Amino acid sequence: MKQCKTPVQIFNGREIIGHDDLIEFLNNQFIRRGKRKVYYCNYPISFDIETSSFYDQGDKVVITYLWCVAVYDQIYYGRTWQDFMYFMKVLSDDLQLNDKRILVIYVHNLSYEFQFMRKLYDWDKVFALSERKVIYARTVTGIEFRCSYLQSNSNLAMLGDKLRNPIPKLVGDLDYNILHTPDTPLTDQELQYAYNDVLIVTQYIKECIEDEGNIYSIPMTKTGYVRRYMKTACLYGDHPEDPYERLDQYLRYTGLMKHLTLSTHEYMMLKRAFVGGFTHANIFYVGKTLNNVTSQDLTSSYPTVMVADLFPMGKGKRVTIENEDVFKKYIHKYCCLFDIKFYNIRNTFLNEAIISSSKCYELVNPVKNNGRIESADILLTTITEQDFFTISKFYEWDHYEIGDFYIYRRGYLPTPIVRTILDFYKAKTELKGLTDEDGHELKEYSMKKEMLNSCYGMTVTDICRNEILYDGEWDTMTPDYDEVIEKYNTNHTRFLYYPWGVWVTAHARRNILEAIYELGDDYVYSDTDSVKYLHENDHEEFFTGYNTRIIEKLKKAVKYHGIPEADIAPVNSKGSHKPMGVFTNEGTYKRFKTLGAKRYMYEGDHGISITVAGLGKKQGGQFVADQADPFEFFNNDMYIPAENTGKLTHTYMDDIMEGDCVDYLGNKYHYKEYSGVHLSPCDFSLSMTEAFLRLLGGLYDGDEAE
Repeated sequence: MKQCKTPVQIFNGREIIGHDDLIEFLNNQFIRRGKRKVYYCNYPISFDIETSSFYDQGDKVVITYLWCVAVYDQIYYGRTWQDFMYFMKVLSDDLQLNDKRILVIYVHNLSYEFQFMRKLYDWDKVFALSERKVIYARTVTGIEFRCSYLQSNSNLAMLGDKLRNPIPKLVGDLDYNILHTPDTPLTDQELQYAYNDVLIVTQYIKECIEDEGNIYSIPMTKTGYVRRYMKTACLYGDHPEDPYERLDQYLRYTGLMKHLTLSTHEYMMLKRAFVGGFTHANIFYVGKTLNNVTSQDLTSSYPTVMVADLFPMGKGKRVTIENEDVFKKYIHKYCCLFDIKFYNIRNTFLNEAIISSSKCYELVNPVKNNGRIESADILLTTITEQDFFTISKFYEWDHYEIGDFYIYRRGYLPTPIVRTILDFYKAKTELKGLTDEDGHELKEYSMKKEMLNSCYGMTVTDICRNEILYDGEWDTMTPDYDEVIEKYNTNHTRFLYYPWGVWVTAHARRNILEAIYELGDDYVYSDTDSVKYLHENDHEEFFTGYNTRIIEKLKKAVKYHGIPEADIAPVNSKGSHKPMGVFTNEGTYKRFKTLGAKRYMYEGDHGISITVAGLGKKQGGQFVADQADPFEFFNNDMYIPAENTGKLTHTYMDDIMEGDCVDYLGNKYHYKEYSGVHLSPCDFSLSMTEAFLRLLGGLYDGDEAE
């Protein structure tokens, strides 16, 4: 366990112990941000609170009873918000903070702490991804709180484990089920629990500062790292220090992007056509315990299609479809985006329905299979040519009508993007399984893995995202789409094209659905980049053939880009080649059972594993595994008590909470909290809709089956 190198300072409204030394030290840490007249304190500081949720005469109440501020490994703590605000005021005043002189404080899951302190400060700027999901918040006094959770995309336990000098996230030393108040005496174990939380964050930020060179260059989110890396590769090439190379690359790449623009109407169609990964279960196996179910996983599915497949590489051209021959010519020659209305469409592949009802904006008399369309008198949707090819394999119809139709010149993604993806994949493969001298997984491995997985996410960042506003209360402002699209089109440093992301998932779905179609009656379950199925030996030929075809596609792509073939199949630490994009057999489960999308469990060589959306794997999954017959217990009527789920209900309290309470030691306390988040254990019930159960039982009576 990492201990504090210097004494912990208790702060209760009096002068800070070591005040002069602290202020002098921090004053010497401010650095100027480039040519801007803005200065940041270049030192790791973190903040955390501990709270108690309880009920007062039936009303939900939450109070803060402990706060900790770590200035790297020097910890200050106090018990009330009044003390915290005074502590911050001392720092703000003595460091002369303002909008040009900023003290950054990291908070792990800032969204939680912000709800408690949002009414305590005047805020200069609050930036949030959605209402209450805060990335950073800056006070008018120059204190900027940033979210280390969104920045790292790791919980505290994971974050502590992957530090260069790991720090454990202490578990079990703080009982959230008993009531603490600011007057409740705290044990050494309870305090150490709180200390470790802030120490993990400051150590992590220290490493980030070392990696980035300064605190202001640390990206706000995890995807910010790969965005910056790929942007540099696209706009400035492999030699960003050479001014001539930089200029040449910049002119060539921005010249390309000038031709990759969108209209507002086109953008709205792209939004309608975008669909994520395919996750569903074969209706004939839902609720049944199966033996000997094999799992095949696609290796780096999204990165693979970004390398191997063709994407819109020209400005969209709106065309008129005069007849079916013209339609077929376009979909086989171009990337196509279009509205299509099917009449009397019905599923011909009994084991799976692939059209999501949520992506249809006109449906007449639909029959649904857990959100997927089995049949409909009329179905109107927006799709790509890849979607049409797949739909044609799974459905038949009487006839169809084509609406708005755009065509795009096909081509590989730009070479800098492809090379970056392959560099990440190669690094991840080579580093996997390697450890440092203490036996810990290399930090560089997890970093490269996360960067590889983030490559796709950048391409589907919403161009016209609603602006989240905070001025004492939350509000949302819908942007002027025409204005935003125009700004997007004329952005001189833009390096991505929104249609690319739409086609990434379309290509990836085509691949996984190809496997599902071939598996036929043996297909059991799919989850974006994996399939689970029966009779393993009967399908070896398909998976072998698929792997051969994808490798040939990858070879053709890297040849076009002038990239060595070896980069699509780097060698891991054990000396084995690991080609990207292939199906890999992950083994055969002794038993497998699914109750629908994101609801399945299996028994493998290492015991029972359960995946259920909304249920904690560690605690809730273990509760299921501990049952006398877990597979019998895992059914449509499954119920898990609140104390066994590992899940909490979050209730945002926006009004003042005031009253009297008694802590677990019998001490009375008068509380007053202006806002907060009440946490309470929640139970879990697993149930299917009545309509879906009727469909499962073959009792469909004309109602919609969800």
